[in-house]
Amino acid sequence: MNNSNKQNQTHKIDSFLGRGIIDQLLAIEEEMAGRIEEIITRIEQNFDRRLEDAILFLAGSGDGENLKDSIGFNWNDSRFGHSLARRLQSGTRLTLKQAHTALQMMQKYSKTQLEPNGYSLPITWEEISHQYREREIESASYRMYLGLHEDEDYGACIAIRYPVNVEIAGIREDLEEDAGIEDGERWPVSSDNWDYCHPFWRAEGLLAYADDRDWYVDPDIEAAYYLWQEEQKAGINSGRISGLLSHSATPSTIDKLLALEEEMVGRIEEIVARIEQNFDHRLENAILFLAGSNDENLEDSIGFNWSDSWFGHSLARRLQSGTRLTLKQAHTALQMMQEYSKTQLELNGYSLPRTWEEISHQYRENTIESDPSKIRMVLQRDEEHNTYIAIYYPVNVPVETIDESLEKIAAIQDGEVWYMWSEDSPSGNSYYGYPLWRAEGLLEAAAHWIESGYNWYVDPDIEAAHYLWQQEQKAGIGSG
Repeated sequence: MNNSNKQNQTHKIDSFLGRGIIDQLLAIEEEMAGRIEEIITRIEQNFDRRLEDAILFLAGSGDGENLKDSIGFNWNDSRFGHSLARRLQSGTRLTLKQAHTALQMMQKYSKTQLEPNGYSLPITWEEISHQYREREIESASYRMYLGLHEDEDYGACIAIRYPVNVEIAGIREDLEEDAGIEDGERWPVSSDNWDYCHPFWRAEGLLAYADDRDWYVDPDIEAAYYLWQEEQKAGINSGRISGLLSHSATPSTIDKLLALEEEMVGRIEEIVARIEQNFDHRLENAILFLAGSNDENLEDSIGFNWSDSWFGHSLARRLQSGTRLTLKQAHTALQMMQEYSKTQLELNGYSLPRTWEEISHQYRENTIESDPSKIRMVLQRDEEHNTYIAIYYPVNVPVETIDESLEKIAAIQDGEVWYMWSEDSPSGNSYYGYPLWRAEGLLEAAAHWIESGYNWYVDPDIEAAHYLWQQEQKAGIGSG
């Protein structure tokens, strides 16, 4: 095969007229999400730690600096302050509400303890608000939950959610005994997220009980309890805690970016869903008709010709399994099916899209599976071999045994297999390469090993590439 023909073959097999609209939308989604993550990473790399360092210093976590009796949180702030310090010591960042509440609390120590010992605080919340995130509530259905709720009748409260098959009566008795819950300090709530509520003055007992029993505890409860205590000291008894369930301040830059990403993903998914709801099935119906999959084409004159049969029936099997065609499969299939339009399809009430552009938007590029535990047979290309079939083996697989079987079933000849090591390979190590004209035998061999219990991934676009290769051989493009 001369270089010109090689390039022509490679271009035709690898191009497949580019990407569908769905793929373009998903690529835009991935690109924007990547950019948002880059911005968040830069924000976090330039994290202002003045608030965190000051908290750790007052909590006695500053490498022995604050051993004097005059250094530390006062009695009212001690519980919340030390809960923040424990969170920081565990390597977990403060939530947006924790940080906002903490900055308010820490201001009183600025002149008396922090500045004399070389610590400073941000002057305003706006200096650092961009670097924090609202907390993410865990959603494990099997765990007990302790969280925050604002009840229409009772105001702010600490709420409990019970999973299914939990003995509520037993837990209620334990709470009365261990957390000091008394009559009237428990009421049901009308909420999809919560079952019962308790007043804020029982926060410490409820938190201690939950911590001992591996409940999920909302990390913002301590901040809300601190705010409640401060409002009680100030004589505010409205039952409403400012900022309890709404943002503590203007949403942070990170939260805005994450909200933007979520909105963008949602809109793209809506568009993709609309495209798929209006899916044009003409191509698929025609394939199934010629393959004899709808009991209509019992005449000998109906069906794929010999050269198209292997690819045509492979497409039909994929459709019968409920799997959509890939972008490459659909584009190649439409080319193949055109020759049957006048002679078989239209005569039997079937039609095809006139152009690829009519339906290209509804297909997706195949995504190569990257499970390292599977043997993977995929299409690959390099300058030396052009388009070929590569097989990657995971560790602890009897490569020699499988390779011998492949050579036997697929009738691999000398010079038709090559071994390569590649850092960029899906398995991160080595693969065996085979020429495209051995596709049928290699796929048959893979099916044999799958039946024998081995876990394989087979690139669904191999058959389309092989069909195109066959068509080019028939047209006299290349000699082998």
